[in-house]
Amino acid sequence: MVNLRLTKMELEEIIVWGRHYQDKAEEVGMPYDEDEKKLLQKLRKARDKKPQKIETIVIRQDITFEQAKEEISEFLKKHKEADLEKIQDELRLDMELIVDVLKSMQEERKIKL
Repeated sequence: MVNLRLTKMELEEIIVWGRHYQDKAEEVGMPYDEDEKKLLQKLRKARDKKPQKIETIVIRQDITFEQAKEEISEFLKKHKEADLEKIQDELRLDMELIVDVLKSMQEERKIKL
């Protein structure tokens, strides 16, 4: 299973594309898989579902690259596996900074992505 964070607009684009694909498949007589139909239905439900709660994360701006690297390193020692969103949620760091730090750590062979 893959967890994705999509905006309503991104989700709508996927649904529109999926519907277009389904129409074209039917036009040329290509079978359209039942799993694909179920996936489109699930996407529509997700689009129409009201969010249960909305969380605001205040991103810390006053942190240096080296400080972020140290915090992420400590975080990864405590958590054997972590996705980018979890790191951001817990450490309140800018996503671009997180990615840059992780790339740096990978180049230094401190972590394996």
